[in-house]
Amino acid sequence: MADEDDIDLKSLNDEDLVEQMHEDLYDGLADEIEEGVNILLGRFLAAASRETASHGATHHPVLA
Repeated sequence: MADEDDIDLKSLNDEDLVEQMHEDLYDGLADEIEEGVNILLGRFLAAASRETASHGATHHPVLA
């Protein structure tokens, strides 16, 4: 059963999620930190995929 204090990390915007992760890190909640990192990475990868798709298949960005 879920605890009353459980927060749906996926429902938080990036800024609030990072703030919650700071609190979780301070409280030693490793599983919550891992979940938060995975959420942020998923959002970043989804945004990067959309950005890549909007430039078409022939665009290859140069990494500095």
